[in-house]
Amino acid sequence: YRLGARPLAMLFRRVCAKALATPSTPGAFLFGLRLMALDATTLEVPDTPENVRAFGKPGASRGTSAWPQVRVVALSECATHAVLDAGVWRHDVDERACGRRLLRGVGAGTLLLWDRGLHSFEMVKAALARGCHLLGRLPATVKPEVLCKVSDGTQLIRLRPADKRRRAGGERISVRLIRYTLDDPDRPGHGAEHRLITSLLDPHEAPAEELVDAYHARWEFELAVDEMKSHQ
Repeated sequence: YRLGARPLAMLFRRVCAKALATPSTPGAFLFGLRLMALDATTLEVPDTPENVRAFGKPGASRGTSAWPQVRVVALSECATHAVLDAGVWRHDVDERACGRRLLRGVGAGTLLLWDRGLHSFEMVKAALARGCHLLGRLPATVKPEVLCKVSDGTQLIRLRPADKRRRAGGERISVRLIRYTLDDPDRPGHGAEHRLITSLLDPHEAPAEELVDAYHARWEFELAVDEMKSHQ
């Protein structure tokens, strides 16, 4: 209580912010790239005046929730569930802005996965600036510009920023689009079209089916969250 949060943050960076997987770890690498996931979750914290002031309480059908909640955005290693970086914010924070801050933990040799809730033009641009590759899901509201079809049936597309002045200025990012559906009626999302984007443009070096399989490794983050919330 007397020292505050800063020593814990320093301890985390010293002890936890290290990748654990080796090339022999099952499911840790794809095309020589380390699989990492960026995602968010909420945690309840003690109902103290200080926590209410700092983090707030989400709305509920009858006023507010019983507990203050924090939004945790984290960067984790898919194969080991190791959390390499994380931030704790108010429950109503913009997850995408927080996610961009955590890109400090990725670089060359990484394939970063994220869900459609974290997608933005700025996120794609920032990830590429860090030198890492990306594999993320597009929200249904994003309508990319199709450039051409790739030999394996995927498409080369261009993403545009939301800001009208930047769009008018011609700012664009080229990525590869993979569209697929699930043919198992017992699986969630059966029949719905899924759209993934990736910076891995060569279909021979990065086949679409392998990328689709790899994307679902993002759910390893949900298992890591389950371990923290339910078991620890």
